Amino acid sequence: MNSEEVLSYVASGGRLPRTSSMSSELYNLMLQCWQENPSKRPKFRSIASWMETVAYEH
Repeated sequence: MNSEEVLSYVASGGRLPRTSSMSSELYNLMLQCWQENPSKRPKFRSIASWMETVAYEH
């Protein structure tokens, strides 16, 4: 895919699929980060807190 195709894909709502080795929780976080509207994206502080929680649980 060239850069124009990537831009078109993302602009039309296309997102990378979840891989089999990725947890659904992490993928959901990624989807939140890819929200078109920046105000709907999680703040870095909440991402860091989530990651600390996940690291502590594992």
